[in-house]
Amino acid sequence: MIQEPRGLPLLTERLRIRMPTVDDTPGFHTLYSDPRVMKYLSTDPSKSLEETCERVERLIKWQQEWGYTVWLVEHRLTGEFVGHCGLLQMARKGPEVEVAYAVVPAQQGRGYATEAARTVLAYGLEVLGISPIYAVCLPENNGSEKVMEKIGMKWLERSNRFYDRELTIYQA
Repeated sequence: MIQEPRGLPLLTERLRIRMPTVDDTPGFHTLYSDPRVMKYLSTDPSKSLEETCERVERLIKWQQEWGYTVWLVEHRLTGEFVGHCGLLQMARKGPEVEVAYAVVPAQQGRGYATEAARTVLAYGLEVLGISPIYAVCLPENNGSEKVMEKIGMKWLERSNRFYDRELTIYQA
C-alpha cells in the first residue's frame, strides 16, 4: 500500500483530496469513461475498467516519480467519488507543472472543482514550493476558465506551447 504523501489528505469544507489506489478504479471509471468529461482532457475515454485501472496505476507511479500526481477527490462526509484534482508535469514531461481537475457530470455545478483546485494550488505553491504553476484548457471550456480565475490564476496566453493544440493558459 502506498503511504499518503506529505500533507495529504487535503481537506476542504466539503471535500477530501487523497492519494488514489487501484481500489478506486470504479470511481475513476465514472469520470474517465465519460465522453462529456474526456472531450476536455488530453486523452480518449476509457473503454474498460482495465484501461481505467492502468490510468490509476499511472497516477500512483507519477506520485512516486514526481512527488505529486492527480489525486482522488471525494465527499468528505460520505466518501462519494467527486472527481480528480492534482498537479501534473506539463505534457507529462515538465519541467513546468499544471494544476488539473475534473468532476463527474453528476457532481458538476456545485463548486467542487473550484474548491479542490484552490486547495491543490495552495498545496503546490506553499507546501511543495512549486512556482509558477499553470492551468490549461481548451478555448471553448468556459467553465474551466472560470475555475482558473476564481482560484486567483491570471490569464497568460493562448498557444500550443505546452501541448500540440491551442490552449488557453493561466498562471499562478
